[in-house]
Parts: sequence; C-alpha cells; structure tokens
Amino acid sequence: MFQAVNQAIQNKDNPMELFKQVTSGYDDKTKNAFFQQARQMGFSEELITQAQNGINSR
Repeated sequence: MFQAVNQAIQNKDNPMELFKQVTSGYDDKTKNAFFQQARQMGFSEELITQAQNGINSR
C-alpha cells in the first residue's frame, strides 16, 4: 500500500482517491489502525489528516 501511494504521489496522481478506495469498506476501528500504520510508515500528518477528512466527507 505504501508503495502504491508513494508511486501515486511521484506520478502527481491524487493519492486521496487511492486512500478512499482502500478504506471504503473499513469500519472506524480499522480506518484508525490504517492511518496509525501510515504514520509509522512515514506519511506526513498533513497528508493523513487530508485523507481522513476526505474519507469522512463521503
């Protein structure tokens, strides 16, 4: 997953859409674990916050 999002960023694609696709079937507990893992993998807090806000606004 990290590689896919990282590749999307490098290709100037929208990683938010990828986050939305990946997390669309997740419950809140699983989403929180996903984003915690993203933090541990080095994703910026800004990117994670944007992704969480985008997912929650669906």
